[in-house]
Amino acid sequence: MAQFQTVVLHQLGRSAARARLEEILPRLAAGFGDQLSNLRGVWHENELHYGFTAVGFQITGQIVVDEQSARVHCQLPMAAMLFRGRIEQEIRHHLTAALQSGHDRDDGPNP
Repeated sequence: MAQFQTVVLHQLGRSAARARLEEILPRLAAGFGDQLSNLRGVWHENELHYGFTAVGFQITGQIVVDEQSARVHCQLPMAAMLFRGRIEQEIRHHLTAALQSGHDRDDGPNP
C-alpha cells in the first residue's frame, strides 16, 4: 500500500467542520455516480474512517478534524499510484469545497 497526506485549512471550528464533513460521503456518492462504489465511513469522535472503490481500486483512509484544519490520510494500492495525483486533487477539492465559509459546494468531479 502507498500512502499520502494532505491538509485543508478552515475557519469553522471543529464542531462545524465535522458537521459539514458528515455530509461529504453521500455528496461524493451522488456526484460521482457509477465511478465510486462500496462507499463507507464511520466517525470516531473527530476522526472519519472511510473507504470506497474507485475504478476497481480499494481506497481507505482517515480524515481528522481539528479546530482549523482537516488532515486527510489515504492508503492506495500500489496499482493506483499512477492515479495518485488525480485522487489527491479530487479529495482536496471536495474537502475544500465542503469547508468553505460561504458553503459553496460542487458535487461532481473536478474538471
